[in-house]
Formats: sequence, structure tokens, C-alpha cells
Amino acid sequence: MSTAELQAIIAENAKSIRDLRDSQAETDRQMKATDQRIKELSSLFTVQWGKLIEALVHPGCVSLFRSRGITVNRASAGQEWFDDNGKKVAEVDVFLVNGGEDVAVEVKTTCLPKHIDQHLKRLAKLKELRPEYQNGTKKLYGAVAALKFNSESDTYARNKGLYVLKSTDGIVTIDNPEDFKPISF
Repeated sequence: MSTAELQAIIAENAKSIRDLRDSQAETDRQMKATDQRIKELSSLFTVQWGKLIEALVHPGCVSLFRSRGITVNRASAGQEWFDDNGKKVAEVDVFLVNGGEDVAVEVKTTCLPKHIDQHLKRLAKLKELRPEYQNGTKKLYGAVAALKFNSESDTYARNKGLYVLKSTDGIVTIDNPEDFKPISF
């Protein structure tokens, strides 16, 4: 084999390697784009699933808490709270109101202890923002609602003074004992 033929083979192999690298780079770009689309769709599904759970919990909250002596006059979903500078500092999935007591309900598909801790911080923030909670003219209670409670988060929530709402056979109930005394924030 001549030197010219050998150089031609080397040049052809080098071109094949460059083409392969270019092809691999394009495949990598496509895979990243596909991963991003999957993440976006997953996020959309999670958000929509959460909205569905909120829609299932919201209507029954009025009667559930009325049965516990909290005569709810108004219930709203997706209540947002802002500080004096207009910065959003909290969002409550379901907010129940009456003259002397309010209940902030956090709704999860699967509730974990970290969600309870986050909700407790949210409740403390709400108390900071509202003078009626600070001076005791109005009480603020917390509640968590979920399809599933992992890692004994339901027990953890009750021990922290929160109402626990569970779904059993499609019916949402308050899982705390009748004599339960919630913590006022």
C-alpha cells in the first residue's frame, strides 16, 4: 500500500470520526431537549394533580369544620399573602374564615413531615402579617389534607396541633379525635 493510499484511508477515518462526534453531539442535544420536555410535562401533571386534590377537599371543608364548632362563613382556594412591599410571602391552598377563627389548610397528594414543617412556618408568617392574630382578637388554626400520609406525618401533624384531613373511600374526614384542641397561631 502506498503512502498516498494510507493517507487517504487515514483522512477517511478522521472524517468518519468527526461525523460520528457530530452525530453524537446532535443526539446529546436531542436527549437534553427530550429530558426538558419530560420535566415540563411532569411538572404540568403534578400541578394539575394538586389542583384536582384541592378541588376535592375544598367543598367539604365548610361542613367538616362546622361539625367541629368552627362556623365557616367563607372558603377560598389559593389564597395569597403579601408583605408591606408587595412581595408574596405565603400561599394557602384552602382558607376558611369566620368571625373569630380562621383555618389555613395545606393540601398534598402525599404528605411528608417536611410538608408539616413548611406549613407551620407558613402559619407563623401569617401570624406576623395580621394584627388580629397577633393581638388575639382572631385565632388562626392549621390543617393538612392529603390522600396519603407518609412517615407518620399524620401523627406528627396532630402532635403539632394541626387538624388532619384524610380521604377514605372518596370521603374526606377530620382524623383528629372529637376532643382535639388545635394550636392557635
